[in-house]
Amino acid sequence: MWTVTDVSPASTWSEGDTVPTAPVINTPVAAGNPTITGTGTNGNLVFVSKNGTLLAGSSIVAAGTWSKVVTVVALDTLVARQENGGLIGPQSNEVTVVA
Repeated sequence: MWTVTDVSPASTWSEGDTVPTAPVINTPVAAGNPTITGTGTNGNLVFVSKNGTLLAGSSIVAAGTWSKVVTVVALDTLVARQENGGLIGPQSNEVTVVA
């Protein structure tokens, strides 16, 4: 876990704000399954990228879990990141879609 320690005057963050941890994408993810799921920190937003392209929309983590409807085919790669208060955490596990 990282903590903000140096804040510029124009920043919306506050010293001591905590950078979100990496979310987790549940595996396996199968081709043709339109919903992917994972775990994260309650209240954070989760953004998903497919093959390096950020997908539109975000999911809110509730009760430690999140889900997103996305069209995937075999060998697509998925990663996710959490955001809270403008702070973006590290990348999740990288998942390759299976047939």
